[in-house]
Amino acid sequence: MAEPVAEHIAESAVAPAAEPATARPPGIVVRDAREASNDAGAPEDAAIARDVAAIGAAVRNGDLDGAQAGVDALAAILPPRSLTLLRMQAWVAHQRGDTASALSLYRSIVERVPSDQTAVINLAILEAAHGQAASARQRLQHLRQADGNSRAVEDAIALVEASLR
Repeated sequence: MAEPVAEHIAESAVAPAAEPATARPPGIVVRDAREASNDAGAPEDAAIARDVAAIGAAVRNGDLDGAQAGVDALAAILPPRSLTLLRMQAWVAHQRGDTASALSLYRSIVERVPSDQTAVINLAILEAAHGQAASARQRLQHLRQADGNSRAVEDAIALVEASLR
């Protein structure tokens, strides 16, 4: 039997990029200027990179408890408003099926970085899966206008449209 589109959409989380609107794997960390240390080789940079890589590996392996443990470790070394932390928290919440937390976290990211393609796409996918198709469409259309020819945006639009049929 075919999988319902809404379930497919809810499971279609895109891994967070290290920087807004990039396609870097989650294991590469580039923090924004407010978070970056003046010392480029600061020990916490290595710990952050290690934790983000561990989160990505845990999610890819289906180890959501391990991913959450990585998020908890990251939270111990980053400020609560850190974009890196918010992205990892949102992604893991999304993967765990904690929709309320994922929606809230993705919204926080999008408020700060409206061009964060990954956060906008994941937010729109969750909104569409939970009856907020108009908001999802609007977000994706705005992103389409800003990003031009993005395959990820076009795929997300197709998923949202399919969910409405």
